[in-house]
Amino acid sequence: MAVRNRTNTLCTPTCSSILLLFLFLVAVLLLFLPHAQAANLYGAYAENEVIVGLQPGTTYSEGMVLATAYGASSVMEYDSKLNCMLIRVDDVESFISATKGASGIRYAEPNYLVRALYTPNDLYYDYQWALPAINASTAWDYEKGNASVKIAIVDTGIQYDHPDIAANYVSGGYDWVNGDSNPYDDDGHGTHCAGIAAAVMDNEEGIAGVAQVSVTAEKVLNSAGIGYCYDIAQGIIHAADNDTDVISMSLGTDAYWLSFK
Repeated sequence: MAVRNRTNTLCTPTCSSILLLFLFLVAVLLLFLPHAQAANLYGAYAENEVIVGLQPGTTYSEGMVLATAYGASSVMEYDSKLNCMLIRVDDVESFISATKGASGIRYAEPNYLVRALYTPNDLYYDYQWALPAINASTAWDYEKGNASVKIAIVDTGIQYDHPDIAANYVSGGYDWVNGDSNPYDDDGHGTHCAGIAAAVMDNEEGIAGVAQVSVTAEKVLNSAGIGYCYDIAQGIIHAADNDTDVISMSLGTDAYWLSFK
């Protein structure tokens, strides 16, 4: 076993001061470590908002009573299909801790922050490798797609007047960020995803989509590519209720997301 030469390891006064400072900082970090762990118990989430899932058989009115009893200041929204409420509370983590295992409550979780996943901005990124990798050209010899198939892009919306998307876009989506029926993309991520899936082929414009199908938009992320899990859930439900065949999402969160499950 090799032994290090220790002749040059004696601390000078400066070295000793640095060592003492280092040990002091370590002690401070250890002192506050439990607090740091508590602060990072959950991922980033909407301030003062909690999603409460109700047990089967628990009604909305019963859920309101339960939420109020545990300190909810108001019920912001209720989704009958998920049987869950979006509520406002003074302290998110305290409410969740207090309701854990409570009768009538299936789960309580923060309204987690969700973000668009990273997409490279290289000019020819989309068709340098992806289409050959899935043998798209071979598949196109048999079938290029059908407009009767509808894909919902659950993302930042779609720039539906884009010349390489407009012909394949169908209305009927929704803007859950701004609460209106105009899911126009003000970020670009959703349009990028829509283009990969269904950009118009053989128009001498932009790229070729994987399939010539219809795309619609559920705008659940804002102009910075940020959104909340409750809105994502609403977008998914709305897309399913409007006869969507495929739901495409390129987004993620660090949190374990019960309402999405």
